[in-house]
Amino acid sequence: MTTEKIKSLLLMNENKKITVTLLAKKMNVSKATMSRMINTFYEQGLTLDKGKCQLSKKGQEYIEKIQEKIKNLTYWLQETSHLNEEEARQEAIKLYTTLN
Repeated sequence: MTTEKIKSLLLMNENKKITVTLLAKKMNVSKATMSRMINTFYEQGLTLDKGKCQLSKKGQEYIEKIQEKIKNLTYWLQETSHLNEEEARQEAIKLYTTLN
């Protein structure tokens, strides 16, 4: 899964009522691009409804596992580098997607 998709799922998990429009704005992509991504999530069983940003149980379980791994990577990056928490988190997401 790409970094953008992981970040989108993380945002959807953090904000249960986020809209496609707001998610697209936060991700700095067009609404059409975000709609395609959301539809892909639906096809994978990660969202409840086509075109909606509400995670299914499968989606929630998936992103919770990823969050734990990102948390551990973030901690490790902070301990081994001079990155602040947010910089380390962004790098952890990239590292996670690269390794998977």
